[in-house]
Order: sequence, then structure tokens, then C-alpha cells
Amino acid sequence: MALTQSVLLALLAAPAMGVIVWAATGVLPVETLLIPWSIASSNIIGNAYSKVKVRQADGSMEMSLAGAFIGLLLAVPVLGLLLLGNVPATIAAIMYTALLTGGAKICLQRRILSQK
Repeated sequence: MALTQSVLLALLAAPAMGVIVWAATGVLPVETLLIPWSIASSNIIGNAYSKVKVRQADGSMEMSLAGAFIGLLLAVPVLGLLLLGNVPATIAAIMYTALLTGGAKICLQRRILSQK
């Protein structure tokens, strides 16, 4: 349990650590920004497209296991591309993260507009 929580906290702290490394060395590690960003975007998309909804007593809904699985499948290509470590793979990871961000924006926009 502690290991899974540590990984989550490390991912949340990654952008801050990237800024510290950038300030110290003058080189911005793109990976520390792309990985958490792509995970957040893919989870928004996964939650929007999952048909399984778990409704709480107060009417709110939490992310289902199916939504988390869809989000994981969407986020894995960014990690794979960044592990390659070459410039074309990093550019592809940036473009894929931008695509995920656009998809997350559309999902949030539809959710907000359907609330009326």
C-alpha cells in the first residue's frame, strides 16, 4: 500500500521537481511535465467514456474501474515514448499529450454543457 501511494505522490511532485532541476541546471526535463499531464488528461477521457458509473449517496459519481482502465490504456503510450529517450519519440510524446489534452477539454466541455 505504501509503495502505491509513494508512486502517486512522486508523480504529483514530478512537475515541481522538474522546475527545481530546471532552476539548478538550466535544462527542463520534459518528462516530469508530460507524464502527470497525460495521466490527468487520459483519466478525464476514461471517466467520460466509461459507461459504468458508481453513484455516491450524495449524488456525486466516482471514477469506475473501467474508466481507470481506459485512462491507463490512453496514458501508457506517453511513458513508452519517453522511455525511448530520443528526440523524435519525445516530440511524438508531446504531440500525443497535446491530443489527450484536447480530448479532455472536449469531454469536460460536454459534461459542463450537459449539466444545464
